[in-house]
Amino acid sequence: MYSLSFTKNKSKNFKIALDFAKELNCVIKGELITINIPEESIINAYAMIRTLFGFIQNWKGTKATFRGKEVHPYQFILHAHQTGECASITNYDKKNCLTNRSSVGWSCKKLDNIYYDLTGNGNYKTNGKYWYNYGYFKGKKWIIDKQQLAIKLMNQVSLKGLDLCPHFDQNNLRHAIENLPEFIIPDDITFKIFYEEKYIKGEKIMVPNNIRHQTNNFSKLISTHSN
Repeated sequence: MYSLSFTKNKSKNFKIALDFAKELNCVIKGELITINIPEESIINAYAMIRTLFGFIQNWKGTKATFRGKEVHPYQFILHAHQTGECASITNYDKKNCLTNRSSVGWSCKKLDNIYYDLTGNGNYKTNGKYWYNYGYFKGKKWIIDKQQLAIKLMNQVSLKGLDLCPHFDQNNLRHAIENLPEFIIPDDITFKIFYEEKYIKGEKIMVPNNIRHQTNNFSKLISTHSN
């Protein structure tokens, strides 16, 4: 269930917004107006309520939840709409969607908050951009924390409503994660250690806190570090 709510306010557009909400069979409790959209109707809801968003999306009292968890009111319903569009195209062209375990990536091209393919030379400063950033050092080895990675990816699935797509299979995502290397040994050829500046007793030192890739040859990295 997707629930969109807003509160009574002094905006000149409140009456118009309320009239739209009533057309959508809203529930009114005191100053709170709530529109409930069942899960099977969410991917088609954007066209129905986008006019309402034009009035309420910037109001302080506007909130939304999906399956009981808070989501961005407008962005969620827009993502759900885009998921529906992608799903309809995929019905005609399976190549448009990574739906099987032989495919690369996370099995859904809209799952993009963490990069699967390694591009460029890894010169970036903020950890969390690529799958291998989720891990920890154990001696010379960088252990891939697949549990943390799965949590991050599944959080985006939830926030975007990607599992509303009839083609989305959580098992394919789990398989993609499990197929990643268990650990990586930074060798300054395929991966290097990323250091963080820290001050100890007024002295600046460089402390290892992550890794960075040195090549975009993903298949080579997998074969080199997966054993």
